[in-house]
Amino acid sequence: MDRIKGAVVEIISADTILVEVAFIGNFNAHRLPDVVKIRFSDLSPPYLRSVPPDEAVSVLNKKLLGQKVSSNIGAPDQEGVFRGKVVCEGSFYRGKKKFL
Repeated sequence: MDRIKGAVVEIISADTILVEVAFIGNFNAHRLPDVVKIRFSDLSPPYLRSVPPDEAVSVLNKKLLGQKVSSNIGAPDQEGVFRGKVVCEGSFYRGKKKFL
């Protein structure tokens, strides 16, 4: 598993996002491009449980677009899409705002 961190730049579908890579792990096995397409291995956020599938992309746009995320990704599939668990980082995930 490779470790990356970055910002979500686009929501492609209800289970696929585009992440601009800002950090890669020291022991990553794959060479990664600057922008990585990640398909969620498991999707269970509480705000998507009651949302119909056709509205999931708009909900993800509101919640994830521009957020900093980290992910453990596996090898890319034939289309070049990585599969992994995506975790939000920072104040958004905890529901509190930090003032500096």
